[in-house]
Amino acid sequence: MTSPRDTLVIRDGEGPSAPKLAVLTGPASENPKYVTSTQSQLYLYLTTSGNGGSPGFQIKYYQGCEQILTAANGSVSSPAFGLAQYPSNQDCTYLIRRPKGGPLSLRFTHFDLDDADFVQVRIMDRNVVQAFCYVSQFSVFGLGSNRRRNVMKL
Repeated sequence: MTSPRDTLVIRDGEGPSAPKLAVLTGPASENPKYVTSTQSQLYLYLTTSGNGGSPGFQIKYYQGCEQILTAANGSVSSPAFGLAQYPSNQDCTYLIRRPKGGPLSLRFTHFDLDDADFVQVRIMDRNVVQAFCYVSQFSVFGLGSNRRRNVMKL
């Protein structure tokens, strides 16, 4: 799509008054790779300049919140972060990979969960859990490792 003349607005619900999740325009590399809703419906609204000549867009959608992210750095957030409270009964999995391998660092810049909810962080090597911990609203707990020493610090 040609920026800023062509835009795709994605809303979290069934109509034009539903909360706005994203406004996409320009090359795919400059737009969010994933948009996660809190509802069972999304409303998409496309505006074009009328000049044509652009290849258009293609969207893949799926149920749930499982994502594979391959990048040297980036950010991950819970569904509807900054828009509404995250939905109940979610089991989200985010697999984060560096394109050329090597270690990753995690820093929570905002953390506000229900008392019963937690984030589980796993360190994987060839699909085997090497270390893990649980992060709750109040503490880091359940730290464990399959290695002789713990390699994880939060």
